[in-house]
Amino acid sequence: MMKHLKVLGAFLGFFLLSAPLFPSTLSVMVVETGVNENTPRLDASSLWEGGLMDVCFDTGHIVTNAPILRLERNQVRPYPDEVLLDLGDAIESGVEYYILAVLDYEILPDDTSAYRPRSIALRFVQLAPRRVLFEVHYTGNPQATLAEASRQAKEAARVLLTHFEG
Repeated sequence: MMKHLKVLGAFLGFFLLSAPLFPSTLSVMVVETGVNENTPRLDASSLWEGGLMDVCFDTGHIVTNAPILRLERNQVRPYPDEVLLDLGDAIESGVEYYILAVLDYEILPDDTSAYRPRSIALRFVQLAPRRVLFEVHYTGNPQATLAEASRQAKEAARVLLTHFEG
């Protein structure tokens, strides 16, 4: 009996320490650059969005997502103007933080129909007051499998959440 209580206590203690006391609401926003509206759906974007959302949800946060935004032209800056993002709706719906993932795509030289992210820029932002909590840039790997991309997205989310101030 005592052994069962210790196991139950250890499980509950782990759960309580790994989840925030008060869940925060986060929105994941993915922006694709270097593609146009006619480009077919890109698996890497969905994997990054899903990986970021999964980790946030698994750590006890309420997570939403915005529709993926496409920008045909690659930008000089790694992040688009925030005017392009739908932050007004996010704030009105109670979102406190957002993760912006900008995947800058390139066409693979050996397959002109295949797109892979050349770079991934992530920004973790608190909405009120608006401030950047953390940002990081990754170099894309054209040979990466979809499983590797998913694993990288989840690891990136864990890194971002270490800077959570909720």
